[in-house]
Amino acid sequence: MSGFLVEWAPGMDARPTRACWTIALLAACGGPATAPGSPASAPPPPDRCDALLWWNQPPVEAETAVDNDTGGVTTRWDLDYAVASSTPVQLRHDSQLLAQAVYPWGWQPTFLDLASGHVFRFLHLRPQVQLVGTVGAVYPAGTLVGVSGGDSWDTGYERPACDGRICSAGAHLCVEADDHVAAIFPARPLACPAGSPGAGGRACPADGLYCGGDGVFGDADTLYRCRGAELTVAARCPTGCEVQRSGEPDRCRAQAAPPFRVAPAAPDLLWPTGGTTR
Repeated sequence: MSGFLVEWAPGMDARPTRACWTIALLAACGGPATAPGSPASAPPPPDRCDALLWWNQPPVEAETAVDNDTGGVTTRWDLDYAVASSTPVQLRHDSQLLAQAVYPWGWQPTFLDLASGHVFRFLHLRPQVQLVGTVGAVYPAGTLVGVSGGDSWDTGYERPACDGRICSAGAHLCVEADDHVAAIFPARPLACPAGSPGAGGRACPADGLYCGGDGVFGDADTLYRCRGAELTVAARCPTGCEVQRSGEPDRCRAQAAPPFRVAPAAPDLLWPTGGTTR
């Protein structure tokens, strides 16, 4: 059982073990999980600071054991992170999308983490914002998946649809995995500036246009657009970005007008023919 890539699709009867999810190069299943030069042995990518590093957030409560086999993939452990509503959610590592569907508790994408070989999923994401969707595709670390929920009916808030229990009691980010979540995604020292979304700041206060630093993290000479909790670049401002008063969208500063000069005019353009200045 060596020299090949183990592939598995949701719905198959036999589920391979965790080690069998990864590339087996000259090693039997159960041997080294990765080979030199593989994504897992490469240095981790830099943190994406324009989105929250959710793995550094404190848990809402202790990790709990679950038995969630939705989508043909089973997860065993559940950890809820203290994450505000409508926060963009990013991937920690390169990950392959295994399944995705909307349930009474919200949108639930399931991934294979290519750095660890573990399966994990996000629960209670808002169904209206699905930023990935191609099952089988590999999405790089830092990819925005969707936005957190847990505080609305369509993300399970006070909805008794989880084995007769309420699915969610409030805003948070729920991560489930086939092993202990904090062991797969350990917290690590922040590498993001204070006030940035990566350090716990909000990516978007509300829909609209914002200069960098005016409620959003970014370059002060760039105009950003917030739409559905997603932050994108609206325009680069060569002459700077102007912050407007509350309630009005920020804007790029208009280019300065050239110096005003009065050209001398002919007398007959100033006065009617035969006219006089007296």
